[in-house]
Amino acid sequence: MGVTPGLASRLVRDLEKKGFLTDTRKGSSKEIRFSTNLHAQLFSELIKREPDVAWENVLPYSRLGVMMGRIGLSLGADYSRTTRWRAIRDLGAHG
Repeated sequence: MGVTPGLASRLVRDLEKKGFLTDTRKGSSKEIRFSTNLHAQLFSELIKREPDVAWENVLPYSRLGVMMGRIGLSLGADYSRTTRWRAIRDLGAHG
């Protein structure tokens, strides 16, 4: 993934808290999967359907939360108007 193990662990924890991932412990290792939550399943399908998208550019800075909000799914966060505008601009989803 091109990130340190510490950063990878933090990213996984954050995505678990938002309901995107679930983990299963197997001894000292951990298996990570997409959650069965609707927003996680929709995002998983989107990734599969759009393999050419640079998803690493979608995930930072609340962009994912804004994107999910645009399709009617809330991650429980309230984003400022400026944050929403920047995320939509950066995702190319004007309209």
